[in-house]
Amino acid sequence: MVESNSIEIPSVESIDFQLETLELENDFFKFVLWVFKTIYIKPFIINWHHKALCKIMMDIYNGKLHHTIINIPPRYTKTEIVIKLFPAWCYAKNSRCNFFHVSYSDDLALSNSSAVKSIIESVEYQARWHVPLRKDTTAKKKWKTESDGEFGATASGGQVTGFGAGVLGSEEFSGAFLIDDPIKPDDAKSDTIRKSINDRFNETFKSRLNDKKTPMIIIMQRVHEDDPTGYLLDGNTELEFTHINLPALNENGPSKYDKREIGEALWSFKHNELDLEQMRLKSAMVFAGQYQQRPAPKEGNIFKESYFKFYTELPEDIYYKCHSWDMTFKEKSKTKNKETDFVVGTEWGKNRDGDFYLFPDMVRNRMGFDKTLTAVKYFIENHSDFKAILIEDKANGSAIIDRLRNSGVKRVIEIEPNGTKLERAESQIPLFKSGNIYFPDPSIAPWVNDFINELKVFPNGKNDDQVDSMTQAIQHLEESTNFSMAETNKNKEKKMFRNEFGKSSTTKKKRLQVKSY
Repeated sequence: MVESNSIEIPSVESIDFQLETLELENDFFKFVLWVFKTIYIKPFIINWHHKALCKIMMDIYNGKLHHTIINIPPRYTKTEIVIKLFPAWCYAKNSRCNFFHVSYSDDLALSNSSAVKSIIESVEYQARWHVPLRKDTTAKKKWKTESDGEFGATASGGQVTGFGAGVLGSEEFSGAFLIDDPIKPDDAKSDTIRKSINDRFNETFKSRLNDKKTPMIIIMQRVHEDDPTGYLLDGNTELEFTHINLPALNENGPSKYDKREIGEALWSFKHNELDLEQMRLKSAMVFAGQYQQRPAPKEGNIFKESYFKFYTELPEDIYYKCHSWDMTFKEKSKTKNKETDFVVGTEWGKNRDGDFYLFPDMVRNRMGFDKTLTAVKYFIENHSDFKAILIEDKANGSAIIDRLRNSGVKRVIEIEPNGTKLERAESQIPLFKSGNIYFPDPSIAPWVNDFINELKVFPNGKNDDQVDSMTQAIQHLEESTNFSMAETNKNKEKKMFRNEFGKSSTTKKKRLQVKSY
């Protein structure tokens, strides 16, 4: 008698369970929905941008994207999808993945790490994917799977020794370096803090990639022109990034991951077009950076587009002229052997109507000490009818001042600035609003376009050397010229009286053509 082998036939429920598990592994968006419904047990207000984020992350997993920067407004579920749920999905597919995560706050990074760990440890997750965690490495700072997978987390300014992303030599996706908001909006205002975070990408962060195929993924709101997004897109590391921009209001029409038309809101359930307009009116600077992913509004931050007036010919009654120098120079940077920081020299004048004029010649270059000294002497020789040479008396400026005086140059004035850069700029806004500041028209000074752009993005711009030169000059002209506003008004009244009775004005001017843009 031959015994027959019994074959266990899986139930319909078991087959459905396995098919659903396979579907969740193959579709990250469906995995996200499953976690909200099954593990979080809370509603998820689905929007198209959630699907777009999931598509981006799947493209990264499948090797269609490598190093990637995603700019998106705060509180739009970016951390939940990219930092918490994406690693949990990846561990379900490959429990050997190594992830390293940083954010501006150590507490935030550790909280995100704990959230990933909680998803994996949940009964519902383990029922589908057996991914046991090692008992000897359960700290939020670093925990591991029994398959030697790893998740490490710390602050963007914290210690990174011992952390790494990806698996060396792996032919499949094996983890990523996840960076979520590496700098706070308030910290981005500090040149020192911002530079410290940016420098980490070259000095420490890129060395955390265990394999050249391991992607670095940065998701953040824009907070400054030279924030990590700006720094990396400027090519300050050898890593090449794909930039994906998802602003609150579409400004450029449809793209690969954003099918909206111009003017459409990113997530109307959260902020519709009217809500976003109210936010813009409340704080144009915050809205432009954090919501539109532009560090400055189109109309300008504190220096608005409507403030700028231009001339094609200078008036003849300019009676006080000065040279103004910003000299925060360095010889070389540590990044790609680039020179950093511009030296800027401008000439400004004031006329008897109380208006200020930027002259159509300027020095702006990256220079060391000797070339800077040569540039100052060039300005002195070619614009010799000045009353003062203004140089800030600190850092490099002090040495230039000494050298000029020792060589016999007169009228060199050392400047001790009062207040912050922003305070000095804001104090001069009334002069701009009242139409007292004039710039050379781009037709006679093409470089003025860059000058205006720097003013418009200030204080969120990468450079502010032209701003410094300008505010220094205007403050000096206001404080040092003999004609007060009262005297200026008297002069205007006299001119009107003379013109009324047919007498020629004592002050002759060349034809002055003014444009407002």
